[in-house]
Amino acid sequence: MVLDGANRKLSYGQLAEAASKMTPPGKVALKDPKAFKLIGTPAKRLDTPEKINGKAVFGIDVKNPGMLTAVVARAPVFGAKVKSFDDSHARNMPGVRKIAAVPSGVAVVADSFWQAKMGARCSPHRVG
Repeated sequence: MVLDGANRKLSYGQLAEAASKMTPPGKVALKDPKAFKLIGTPAKRLDTPEKINGKAVFGIDVKNPGMLTAVVARAPVFGAKVKSFDDSHARNMPGVRKIAAVPSGVAVVADSFWQAKMGARCSPHRVG
């Protein structure tokens, strides 16, 4: 949200259409480095204690009811495409729900990240 001093607020989505019709300035005056308040000064990391004591919650830690996780096994060569894959072992692993070829490799969908990762590790594929 974008807020102003008069307690008005708009979402970025609400502002995007009007912004798309504006012409950007040809030359922008940059702030004088003497006026910098934060740049060049040390800043204390406020998240360090929670990362150290294990209380920090990362995206990979989030688990919602019914949520599945996908891991993609990619070829070791950039731009390679899947020619075929053998999912016979991975599809019988606990928690594995689906295995499918996707443009960037072979995706394994499972109940948890670890199950998807192990399933991806067990789905050998040929690339070309």
